[in-house]
Amino acid sequence: MPNAARVTSAARITASDLGAIQNKMGFLSEDYTKLRPRVLMKATGLGAATLSTQLGQVRTHMYREEIPLSTRLKKCVLDLVQTTDLAFELFQGDLEETRRWMMLPNTMLFGQSPFEACFSGKGADLITWLNTRLNRLPGSAF
Repeated sequence: MPNAARVTSAARITASDLGAIQNKMGFLSEDYTKLRPRVLMKATGLGAATLSTQLGQVRTHMYREEIPLSTRLKKCVLDLVQTTDLAFELFQGDLEETRRWMMLPNTMLFGQSPFEACFSGKGADLITWLNTRLNRLPGSAF
């Protein structure tokens, strides 16, 4: 394969370019099948009672190391993880700025925080918006 070693910069595609989850905030277990609620509580600043209500889980589960992702919870959590991965990249690896952005109300989200948007079914729109900001979608040349 003589041409295999020649890769142009246009052909270099990262996992995040394809929408792969990187789990930069550490919300998921290593195999991506379980949520790490204590990590999520620390990142969001939410208490166990508030977070359990948001996730539809029993409060005592928030103190576990990991909890399985139910079918109902999986879409919202995966949207949150992908959203924070993209925001982490947008904020050039600044973890604190990513945390603040995730929890602050945003006018683009009609006053919801990105965290709330992911859990109210608007995660896909938020991911599209972030990809556009990162110049990864058509029409994002600005």
